[in-house]
Amino acid sequence: MSELTLDPYTQDLYDKVASLRREVANLHTAYKSADRQLNAMSHLADKTTSDAVKEAIVAEEFVSLALESAQAAYQAAQHLGNPQLIEMTKNNLALTQAALDYASASTSINAARQTSGGGGG
Repeated sequence: MSELTLDPYTQDLYDKVASLRREVANLHTAYKSADRQLNAMSHLADKTTSDAVKEAIVAEEFVSLALESAQAAYQAAQHLGNPQLIEMTKNNLALTQAALDYASASTSINAARQTSGGGGG
């Protein structure tokens, strides 16, 4: 059986094509790997955002309970008629209301991130 011999120019072209095929195969492998990593990171980000929404809701509920407590303390201070106690519980009520506003905003922001990010798991 005789071997096929190529002239140097044709052999050079053949070698370049073979090299380019290997490069395309390597790029395809690298793309598949990067795609898997991006999908895993996206899934993790969705889960993290979902967890953040749950935690923000719990914090908001806790602060809501604190607000009810602050309101009860303020009403009790008014009932007792002690001006210093009334002022202190009024200040506490205002701070607790601000904390609830902040917690509510945090819940809304995290929920918006979850829906804009494609949802969570």
